Amino acid sequence: AALEGSAAHITSIAVKEDFRRRGVGTAILSRLFERSKERGATSFTLELRRSNDVAFKFYSKLGFTPSFIIEGYYDEGGEDAIVMVAPLSRLNLKGRRIST
Repeated sequence: AALEGSAAHITSIAVKEDFRRRGVGTAILSRLFERSKERGATSFTLELRRSNDVAFKFYSKLGFTPSFIIEGYYDEGGEDAIVMVAPLSRLNLKGRRIST
């Protein structure tokens, strides 16, 4: 994640298909959230493809909410991006909040 002021921006995360739905993505993000918190982050942002329903549901369960759409964000096909945001206090990993 790139930290700009108190906002951490998640630029990219991927889990190989064979390892999905095993808690790998949640574990990666949990560590990222904790490290970012240590560096002063109080909120997180990310973009995802408008068509990526799986990622949208995953991030929503963690406490992210859609903020706005960036039209034509992705070069390949000009797909729109959904920008999602979450304050540290709202992040939820497996039923536990990240302590603030």
